[in-house]
Amino acid sequence: MDVIMANGHGSTETFTRGRDLVKTVRSLDQTGPGNDGEHIERAWALLTSVSSSHFYAAEETVLRWLLKSMKTNNDAADTLRRFPLTWRILGCTFQRIPLFSLAKSLADRKFMAILQQTLKSISKPVTPKDAVPAPSSKKRKRTPEVIFDLEALKTRDGCISTGDAVLGALRILLARVDGAAHTSQNERMGAEHIKGLFSQPASDVVTYLAPILSLCEYSATSDLSCAETQENWIHTLSAIWNLRLQGQADSLEVALYLSRSAFGLLGKLTGLAIDVDITLEDHVKSSWVQQLESFMHRNLFLPAKSAFLNRKDLEAPIRAVDISRPIASVAGPVFFHLASTTPRILSGPSASTSEEDWAKATFKLARDSLADLTPQKKSTTLKIMLGEAIANRSNIDLADLRALCKDHALGSDSTDWQALSLVAQCDPDVFLLTDDGALLLNTVADRLLQPQSSLGGEEDLEAVLQLRLFDLMQDAWLSDTLPSDLLALRWPIIASTVSWVNNEAASKIRSKVQSELKKTLAKGKLEKPDTFEAFRAATQLWLSAFPDGEDVAELAALLGSFADRLAKQLRKLKPASLEIPWDPFGVQLSTPETRPTTSSVTITSYVDFALGEASRFLPLVSENADTLPEFLRHIIAFSDDKEAAPQESKQLSSALSAVLSNENVFHEARLTTKVIDHVIEALTCGSKSSPWEDASTSAALKALINTPNELLSRAQRERIMETLMLQRRKMKSKTEKVSASTWNLVLGLMVKVMQRSTFYEGMSFSDLTALATSASPAIADMDPKTALGTSRLICELTGQGLSGSGNFEGDDASLDLSDVRGRLATIVKGILDAYAREWRSSNDRAAVNKLLVAIDAAEGLPSDALEGLKIDIKALEEASADAVSQGYLRGWHLRTFLIGNFAPLLAQPRPTDFRLLFQSDDASEGTGSIPDVVSASSSRETTNACVDAIVRRMGRSEKLQYLESLLEELDEGQAVDGQLLAIHQVVVRLTAHRAAGPRRRQPRAFCRTADVVRLLLDQRATLMTQWNIETTLGAVSVMASGRGGVAVSSSPRVYEALCSLVSVVIRRHRLRLEDHYHILLSTLEALLRALVHDASKGAAATLGSRHATLYGRLVTLVTEPSVASVSRAQHVGALDSATDAAKKTARTARVPRAHAVRKILNDAMDASGRAILREMFKRYTQFGKWSGV
Repeated sequence: MDVIMANGHGSTETFTRGRDLVKTVRSLDQTGPGNDGEHIERAWALLTSVSSSHFYAAEETVLRWLLKSMKTNNDAADTLRRFPLTWRILGCTFQRIPLFSLAKSLADRKFMAILQQTLKSISKPVTPKDAVPAPSSKKRKRTPEVIFDLEALKTRDGCISTGDAVLGALRILLARVDGAAHTSQNERMGAEHIKGLFSQPASDVVTYLAPILSLCEYSATSDLSCAETQENWIHTLSAIWNLRLQGQADSLEVALYLSRSAFGLLGKLTGLAIDVDITLEDHVKSSWVQQLESFMHRNLFLPAKSAFLNRKDLEAPIRAVDISRPIASVAGPVFFHLASTTPRILSGPSASTSEEDWAKATFKLARDSLADLTPQKKSTTLKIMLGEAIANRSNIDLADLRALCKDHALGSDSTDWQALSLVAQCDPDVFLLTDDGALLLNTVADRLLQPQSSLGGEEDLEAVLQLRLFDLMQDAWLSDTLPSDLLALRWPIIASTVSWVNNEAASKIRSKVQSELKKTLAKGKLEKPDTFEAFRAATQLWLSAFPDGEDVAELAALLGSFADRLAKQLRKLKPASLEIPWDPFGVQLSTPETRPTTSSVTITSYVDFALGEASRFLPLVSENADTLPEFLRHIIAFSDDKEAAPQESKQLSSALSAVLSNENVFHEARLTTKVIDHVIEALTCGSKSSPWEDASTSAALKALINTPNELLSRAQRERIMETLMLQRRKMKSKTEKVSASTWNLVLGLMVKVMQRSTFYEGMSFSDLTALATSASPAIADMDPKTALGTSRLICELTGQGLSGSGNFEGDDASLDLSDVRGRLATIVKGILDAYAREWRSSNDRAAVNKLLVAIDAAEGLPSDALEGLKIDIKALEEASADAVSQGYLRGWHLRTFLIGNFAPLLAQPRPTDFRLLFQSDDASEGTGSIPDVVSASSSRETTNACVDAIVRRMGRSEKLQYLESLLEELDEGQAVDGQLLAIHQVVVRLTAHRAAGPRRRQPRAFCRTADVVRLLLDQRATLMTQWNIETTLGAVSVMASGRGGVAVSSSPRVYEALCSLVSVVIRRHRLRLEDHYHILLSTLEALLRALVHDASKGAAATLGSRHATLYGRLVTLVTEPSVASVSRAQHVGALDSATDAAKKTARTARVPRAHAVRKILNDAMDASGRAILREMFKRYTQFGKWSGV
């Protein structure tokens, strides 16, 4: 390393060290390296302490002395050559000496001979006689300090250390040579001279590279870590080879001298070598594989492939295979992998044939190299090669594949089904086309039918499944003489075959298996795997015929009959008595690889498949049913047995989740309505005394919470609210016994339901107050985080209820907000005063929860009301500091409240230490787990809220000063999470403040922009493209949904501008809307949502009847087009009216969105409005227009 010292004292020290370096280097001739290499170590220490300069005499002297001392053939020279520090010194001199002088020194001192001798000596490490084998460990040890001792340097660790240093020095030298192109003339001349040293024939260069490959091979299994430099070893080898004198026989030299080591190393790195533990880092391993494969492709396989395609010459591959025969089990697969992944050379019509010939020839070579292996090893290696051929889509000669089947897969009494499967995947024509293929096919069929052909496990079963030979051996598969383990296997094979053949072939298969399938499903025992697999196959066969196949009706009837059979079985058992409970939702979320498998078949298997895997089964069995299918009704039945109910609750929740999250069920409105009504009915029929604590009711609550909002109709939402409110009234004082988790389920469901327009009968503000009163005792006993989450649920529910306060009945129909604020301020003041007085003496959970809820509720008060509260600020600040120091949640919330509202009155309004926030233990404030439905305050949210309160009134300069204070408190020796989060939040506020200005958009500017676009669409219609039309509609949809930067409610003119854009598109560009009505309907839906949402604000609404009229005009333009807007799309001589054709097209395109639009209007209207809409739609359906009827 080069160290550049400062001037002054540093310059003097540098001069002294430089002088010491010169003295040390000059004395090496007299002193030598020293008995323990101490003189070399001193030279290295002085060399690295002096920076590079124009004076390089010392570096050149030490270089020449080292090379001279390493040249002789004795133990001292051998020790010096093997000492890693020697090569590190050489690497340092390579960096500092000018290239012209460096080239002269290297040539004079025979550097290449020394390099060759060193690499040769370290390629064969010596194992000490008294060495004890170390236990294998995947953890690599750091490179130890290598001593200046020949015996130690000859060991494997010593050779690896030397090799690392040698390759490091070569990498420095070659990198400097490559970078000399833009330097002085002398430097370029020196670089060319150094390249000339490496510019030798390939036969000489391989003598340098073969030892490097050997070094790589044995270092891959060493526990010595050189990961920082090891990654570049193969790259350095490749760089040396690239400097050779290139010749036509270079590939032969690689095949003779490098291929065996390269194949062996790749085999170890890719896991083909058995019983070899690779200890390399993952990034080193992947880098070596990539670089070595690239080297072999470029220097062996590409030249060999070119020679084969030009003159059918395979000399280089033959030599590589022959030289690697001792490691054939590894070299064979590696050779074929490299051959099959060699890039294409030719292009044109004959390229594919040439590639096939190359693949066939190289596979034969690799196969022949395995002749000396044992039968078992040979079979395993051949299967690896077949897998490689499948992965790379390489063609193998049919004769070779048939020989593999005869000699290995079918050669003995046992059958290698995996090998047969691989052969079939390579080329199914092996079993076709010729008499040999037919004979082979008959042999496989006979093996399947033999009683002794029992398969050896799941791998064999999977192999037979992948054979996909049903269409070839249908008689064998449908035979009664099949072994027991193949009876069940035939159905997956049939289903798999149907999935990949064409419709005509699939129809033939269905017709052939239908009678056997019907017999199995009707009479087969449910606990037999054959029956279960037949059920799975029947589902797959029905899907292959759906929707208009010849057998679709018969298969649907067959599955319906089997569903009735399952229903009878389900009726007899109790879910709680099952040894293996069903979990179809878990199956639905899992992948085939991670799906649990069981050896036995139970009713659970059928339920998990029908509800979890077979997504279309439920819509099929419920297609013509007026009620909930009996099969499904028994699965989602709610138990009356209180002891069994808790066990059945999980199964019930899983089944309901699987049904309601199934996309195919999602779009079946009748089925989803029946399921949700069933769940609501179970909720209604809960225990009269304490319905919410029933296990079945808890399962119903969870199912409804997990139900997508779109599936809940307004009537269902209102029924849910009526049921929950009625149950709360009946429970009266028993609500105190309701657990925290149940309260959060109930409140969470209410919040979910009230997010959309839900005006149940008897809705009043007293319902909200009574609900909060009932939940108060439970909140007092909750742990603080859960209490805070529950109170926020009540707050959110109250806000949703107040948004529909126009629908309140009785005396609560109108509320005086000023009176409510006054009462809230009084309550908050009372709680804060009580806590300020009693926080030292009394600190129970109820008081803590009251404090947290009061602070949370105070956010709804205006700032003047908060500032007017006369509370003991000093006592509360002390309480906050005490709670923070103990790691309590309430301390941070109280601190945030005080800073946000009473900062001028605080002793410390700008705290800078947030480290204690992540050292807190909230368990000391309470016990109990937080329910999933409650989003409790995390430490990050608490930090952000506190920082926001601090910087809210700060200017930019004050924020920067505060940020500096936070940075000063940052101490890496302690917990820094909270401090870093606080710093992050201040930076966020700084950047947000800067970016807020230019991004602000005004409604006026938007309206002017929209008017310009409208004029272009209207006056320059011929210049508009399809992209312009679709972009305009997309922009209108984004703006209407509130995601465009300008809110629709910001000005009445915004909505008018959006309607004018859509209007001009419909009038002037109707032809471009053909086959694109889905985009227009999405835009109209977004505009309708914006109109309805704004109207729900009551007196605060921005849009009025005029905007509703504009929207109505858009609907009229779509459904009743003018003659001018559609005349350009009329074909000459057409007999039908253009307007009639346009109406028909619009009516067809309207159908998919009509349900969604009616749902929006249904939620927004009262009963009289819905009646008017129903009559209007009926007339439009009858007469084809809205008006004039």
